Amino acid sequence: MMKQITALVCLAMLPGICLLPGDAAAFDPAQLEQLRTTNACPSCDLSGASLEKVDLSGADLYGANLEGAKLNDANLGIAKLKKAKLKNARLERAKLVETNLRGADLYGANLSEADLRGAKLKDARMEKANLKDAKLRNANMERVNLVGASLGGVSLKGVNLSEADMSGVNLRDVHSLTNANLSGAKLWAANLSGLNLAGADLTEVNLSGANLRGANLAWANLREADLTKADLREADLSESDLRGADLRGAKLKDAKLYRAKLTEKSLIGTEPD
Repeated sequence: MMKQITALVCLAMLPGICLLPGDAAAFDPAQLEQLRTTNACPSCDLSGASLEKVDLSGADLYGANLEGAKLNDANLGIAKLKKAKLKNARLERAKLVETNLRGADLYGANLSEADLRGAKLKDARMEKANLKDAKLRNANMERVNLVGASLGGVSLKGVNLSEADMSGVNLRDVHSLTNANLSGAKLWAANLSGLNLAGADLTEVNLSGANLRGANLAWANLREADLTKADLREADLSESDLRGADLRGAKLKDAKLYRAKLTEKSLIGTEPD
């Protein structure tokens, strides 16, 4: 009898979605049907819904509650998820190309191997999000909160991370930060030792107390950056722009400063040894 009920309910929903009796209280079945028929359900309660492999490209889910939803392998390309609640959502391998995630809550969401190319992530909350192996090429991650995020294996090449908060984050396992825009970002006490940051825009970045030992910062823009007490030993700062940077208490032993742009006070208070 249970199998018959389950089958009937499945026929009424999106392909691949089954509403089990135990799930009924988690979300509104009528709103799920609305999404199926109109590809739009702004502010709907779809928390805990099973939406694996579903094509929701272009869907309007503005402000929708998708907390704990299973969106593994779902296509959410160019979808409107502005201010959506995606706390602890499963988004492994999800396609989020050009998706509007501005102001979305992605706290604890699993975005492993997700494709976020060109996604709009301004003001998104991503604390403790799992971004392992996520594809973020050309993503807009301006002002994103990545405190506690796992970024192992992620390529942030060319990504806009301006004003993002990555305080204390271990970025050593990031695949690439080449040409990333980190202007105004908070990287206080972050671990960037040995990273390739060549050509990165680090204007006004907060790298106070950060570990940059052996990092490649050649041609990087570090104008007005806060590098107080940063560990820059063995770092390559060749051709970098350090005008106006605060290097008080910074460690620069064996750092390469060939043709680096420095103001008169840039090296005041540094610790060469």
